[in-house]
Amino acid sequence: MFWTDWRELEKHNDWGVRDKDDATAALWNGGAEQWEKRSAQELDFARRQVEALERITKETTVLDVCCGTGPLTLPLLKKAKHVTAFDFNENMLDFVRKKAAEAGAENLDFLQGNFNTIEPGRDFAPAEIAVTRHSPAQGNILKFSRFAAKYCYSLCLCEAPKNALPLPGRNGGRWLRSSDESRNTTARPDGRKYGINLHFNLLYEAGANPEIRYVTEERLLTAPTCEELAQKLFPVGSSPALLEYVKQNAKAGPEGLTIIRRQTMAVMGWDPNEIQWDLLEKLGVDW
Repeated sequence: MFWTDWRELEKHNDWGVRDKDDATAALWNGGAEQWEKRSAQELDFARRQVEALERITKETTVLDVCCGTGPLTLPLLKKAKHVTAFDFNENMLDFVRKKAAEAGAENLDFLQGNFNTIEPGRDFAPAEIAVTRHSPAQGNILKFSRFAAKYCYSLCLCEAPKNALPLPGRNGGRWLRSSDESRNTTARPDGRKYGINLHFNLLYEAGANPEIRYVTEERLLTAPTCEELAQKLFPVGSSPALLEYVKQNAKAGPEGLTIIRRQTMAVMGWDPNEIQWDLLEKLGVDW
C-alpha cells in the first residue's frame, strides 16, 4: 500500500497548504456576496452536477460539506430526502437560508463549524451521503470520507490548459491562505496539477474503488467592455492576467464583446466503508 505517499502530496495541494484555524476560515465570510454572484451564473451547471450524483434519491440524507452559498444545496433539496448545509461562515449560510425559504424547502437543517477541527461522530452524526465541491474538504479526503455512512462525492474542475482561466492569486496577487496577511501573496499551488487524480489514487490504495464521471458546460458571455466581461467570467475577483486573457480571446459581436466559458467538472464517488481504516491506522497514515 502507498508506493507513492499520496496523503503527503495532498498536504501540498491548494487546500492542503492553507492554514486550518478558525481565523483563516473566517476570511471567506466577507466574500459571500461575490461567491453568490458566481453561483447565480452557474445554476444550470450546478443542477446538472447534482443530477450526476446517482446515489442520491428521495430516500437518502445528504451532508453538503463546506456548502458556501448553496450552489449545490438547492438542487440537492429537490433530489434528497433531507440535506444538512455545513459551512463555517454565517454569511454563506444566510444565503442558503434565504434561498431555501424562497423555494419553500423544509427538508433542510444547518451545521456550522470548521471542517479541519469538527469531528464526525463527536460533533455530529454522519449523513448517508456526503458531497463537497471546491472546499477545504479537498485538503483531507480521508477525513471527508468519515462524514458519510454510505457514499461520498467530491467534485473538482478539470479544465484543459487552453481553457483554464488565469484566476486571481494563481499567478501572483492575494489569495486566502492565512489570517496572517503577509502570507497571502506567497506562491500558490495550482490545484489542477493534483485535483481528482491525486484523490483517486489515494482512495484506491486505501481500499476504495472510486468512480468518475464528467459534467461539461459551455456558456456564451457578452459584455460591452473587457473589464465587464472579465467580471462575468469570474465574479469573485479580477486580475491583470484575467483581463489580458479576455482581451486576447474575446470577439466583437452585434451585442458587444463575447467569450465562451468552457468548464468540465469531474464527479468522483466512492464507498467509504471500503477504506481499510485499520490498516491505515497501523501504517500511521493521519486523517
